[in-house]
Amino acid sequence: MCYNLHVKEREVEEIKYRLKELRTNAKLSQTELSKMSGVCRWAIIHIEEGKANPTVKTLEQICNVLNVDVPEIFAKDVSYNLQNKF
Repeated sequence: MCYNLHVKEREVEEIKYRLKELRTNAKLSQTELSKMSGVCRWAIIHIEEGKANPTVKTLEQICNVLNVDVPEIFAKDVSYNLQNKF
C-alpha cells in the first residue's frame, strides 16, 4: 500500500465533521489524539477545519486511536458506527 496517497478534495469536507465527532465522542482533546496517534496537533486541527488534505497513513494513525477503520471515517452515520464499536 502506498502511504502517500491523499484523500480526494471533495472528501476533505466530509472528513472534517466526522473526525471531530469521532474524537469528541471518544472524549479526546486534539492534543490527546495527537499524542496517542503520533500525528501533529496542528495537522489534526487543520483536518478538522477542512484546511488539510490528509494522507491515508495519517488517517490510519488517527483511526487506530479512535478504534475505527479508515472507511468508517467516510460513513454517513457516525453515531451508528460509534455504537457498534464501543
